[in-house]
Amino acid sequence: MLAALALAGGSIVFHPEADRATGSTTTRANPAGDPLASEPFKCGGSTGLGVGDAPAVALITSVGVTEQSGFDRVTFGFRNGRPRQVVVATQDTNRFNAGRGAPVAVLDGSRGATITLYGSDAHSDFSGPTDIHTGYSAVVELREIGAPAGGAEWAVGLAQAPCYRMAFYDNPVVLVVDFKRA
Repeated sequence: MLAALALAGGSIVFHPEADRATGSTTTRANPAGDPLASEPFKCGGSTGLGVGDAPAVALITSVGVTEQSGFDRVTFGFRNGRPRQVVVATQDTNRFNAGRGAPVAVLDGSRGATITLYGSDAHSDFSGPTDIHTGYSAVVELREIGAPAGGAEWAVGLAQAPCYRMAFYDNPVVLVVDFKRA
């Protein structure tokens, strides 16, 4: 399947199984029904989410970036459940170590974060781009930078200090990471 591109409403979403009518999306449009709407943003550091009953390998089916009111949202959709662990780690630079012996990746922006999805696969079911330039206020670039043993790692180029919040949504399973705009 080919990846679909949706530019409606200021969003960029790449989803191989996109709705043909709308071309979108794994994010929820109604902020009132958004579980993250009342969660505070954490500035700096790192946070992990773990799952006890995860499949051996969670298959990534979509990767997206959207502009929302006050933040930019990064999403990862999964076909068969949540990955066993996700770690978001922030940094004060836009330079990322791309893995064993690989060159350093330099992303757009001045700061950054990594999103590491342990127990996941971004190559079996995902056929979208692995480097997304957005031009948004917070998330300016999203790029896959490696595949640590049994996982996938994406770098986020940010235009400002990294403040974020994250959660999993179900039906469908989506990891949502919001980056606050200044």
